[in-house]
Amino acid sequence: MTFATLDEISAGRLVIGMGPGVRSKYIRMGIKAEKRLSTLRDTVHVLRRLLKHESVTIRGATFQMQSVRLDLTPVRENVPIYLAAVGPKMLQLAGEIADGVLLTAASSPAYVRKALENIRIGAEKSGKDPSSVDVACYVICSLSDSSQEALEAARAAVASNIAPAEYGRLILEETGLDPAVFDRITRVDTNETGVKISPQVVSDDVVDALSASGTTARFRERLDEYVSSGVALPILYPVGSCFDNLIGYLRQSA
Repeated sequence: MTFATLDEISAGRLVIGMGPGVRSKYIRMGIKAEKRLSTLRDTVHVLRRLLKHESVTIRGATFQMQSVRLDLTPVRENVPIYLAAVGPKMLQLAGEIADGVLLTAASSPAYVRKALENIRIGAEKSGKDPSSVDVACYVICSLSDSSQEALEAARAAVASNIAPAEYGRLILEETGLDPAVFDRITRVDTNETGVKISPQVVSDDVVDALSASGTTARFRERLDEYVSSGVALPILYPVGSCFDNLIGYLRQSA
């Protein structure tokens, strides 16, 4: 009902985004994160049917529903659904059942190319053209007249986004970076206490590989690399104090 209402008040501009969440955070909250693939598959199936104003009865692996129908009539039957995905199985599921895929922050162009291979496998499984699956990606960015200042501002954001155990090492490996970086990060609390991430924990090379940070020229070069790798929708994730610089640069280059 919330999705249908948001789509109505936005005049049919809603895009639904969902994903399995971060397992390590679930554990800390005492929430079980089981059957993630089947849960998302069933959720997408149910959502699509409800938004078509169908009466839904399902006895699946995760849902038991009996004659459920929305009380309101959705303005659109086919609201786009994007799945957040990182690992091979989730990427393949997204390619198979979703309209788009949302790749995590601290992805690299090299990782994006690997992800596209799995998205293609999923799309072909369901008989879809892989190019019909929109690929969006959060891109950490920091702009400054000083490359070093920009990299420093992005360092903590890069570290916190590759800290989750379920995918941090994977992104590093598929980017061609030393997976030992992940082990160094796990020894430092990057979330609650605001500990400054030093170059000894996450080097400048790692920050550069996993973000679009530096001077405006370097930012433009890196953003072009993300697009060339297959990202159709870069979602900029500015960090530090660069927001005004970023907006100004984008206005000038529009």
